[in-house]
Amino acid sequence: MGELNAAVLTALLVPLTGYVLQTNRFDPIVLIACAPLVLIYLAMILTFEFPDYPADKAIGKRNITVRIGVQRAACCTTCC
Repeated sequence: MGELNAAVLTALLVPLTGYVLQTNRFDPIVLIACAPLVLIYLAMILTFEFPDYPADKAIGKRNITVRIGVQRAACCTTCC
């Protein structure tokens, strides 16, 4: 689940770390504020995987698009 890890690390932990370092406190509201960013980042990653689907499937890559199929991945990108 590298796509999910990348989304959480990039769109959640980076802003959260910056906030904590600048304010010296942790506020749960930052998690709520970053939730849409995580979903948008995940949708972006899924969208970038569509053109590579045939090649990824042929060589045995197991990314989200290959695992759930193009139709379900397209539905996931519109839901985010």
